[in-house]
Amino acid sequence: MAPKAAKRARTSNAEDEENAAEVATEEQAAKEVEEEEVDEEDEDEEEDEEEDEEEDEEEDAEEEEDIAEEEVVAQPADIPEAPPLPKAEAKTSRLMIKQIVLENFKSYGGRKLIGPFHKSFSSIVGPNGSGKSNTIDALLFVFGKRASKMRLKKVSELIHCSGGLPNLPSAKVEVVFQDIRDTGDGAEDYEVVPGSVLSVSREAFKNNSSKYYLDGKASNFTDVTDILMKRGVDLEHNRFLILQGEVEQIAMMKPKALTQHEDGLLEYLEDIIGSNRLVR
Repeated sequence: MAPKAAKRARTSNAEDEENAAEVATEEQAAKEVEEEEVDEEDEDEEEDEEEDEEEDEEEDAEEEEDIAEEEVVAQPADIPEAPPLPKAEAKTSRLMIKQIVLENFKSYGGRKLIGPFHKSFSSIVGPNGSGKSNTIDALLFVFGKRASKMRLKKVSELIHCSGGLPNLPSAKVEVVFQDIRDTGDGAEDYEVVPGSVLSVSREAFKNNSSKYYLDGKASNFTDVTDILMKRGVDLEHNRFLILQGEVEQIAMMKPKALTQHEDGLLEYLEDIIGSNRLVR
């Protein structure tokens, strides 16, 4: 019995060892399978990550292209450069009458100063016979008009004559001009251009002669005309003075003169703008 028992024990041990070996083999195989699965999962994860990175890169590239396209649309190369800002223009000057000085002229005996004038508008008011129109006559006299334009027959009649001042030798009118630059809307809102003051005078004598002066120095009508023309006063086509009755006279003009010796509204306007000098 003992040998059989020992044999059975050895057989059982061998079986146990085989079973243990099989279990170990199976465990090793399972472990290897698990490791392979883990490796495959890691590879899958790496591939997924690579794919995600590629997709992110593609999306970034597309976004950059879209932004570039938007920039191209927003700033096309054909847009011209903006022109430079204009330089600030200097204030323009204009001529104005500063004052008028009358010496024994018509109803004004002695020396009378009229002014200073407003830079844009002045009005002389008074009752009939007070000498309002004599102010315009003074300008007409300085600007070379004949006595008939001042409702007189000869120049000597311009000399004042009254009980207090009889037999005066002459009458004189001085008009003082100056160039100004406006600095505002107020009466005193302007500045005088340095060196722009100009004095133009004319004196009438009892022998019906007259004499011109520029800044107090003897001159002549031609020089006066030239210097005033340079300052913007055209004495040859002086439409800057509208006399009594001229408004009605202009309104009653024919549209066009019927003969060369007449003046119609067309000829009057051509004379103002100077285009009649171009007609041959």
